[in-house]
Amino acid sequence: MSNLQSATQNRDAAVKLANAGSVPHLESARLLGAGGEAVIEHEGNLYRLRRTSRGGLVLTK
Repeated sequence: MSNLQSATQNRDAAVKLANAGSVPHLESARLLGAGGEAVIEHEGNLYRLRRTSRGGLVLTK
């Protein structure tokens, strides 16, 4: 199985879960806004989620 097929299957499975209401489905563009980054607070810690220049996502503490 190619990486593309695997990625497509993983995305399809995630969308099915989100559509079932068990997992939130957020569009990254909406979450990150025009600046391409967001701060997420989790258990008192702040994390930075940002879009990379190559279109990926990076989460750092």
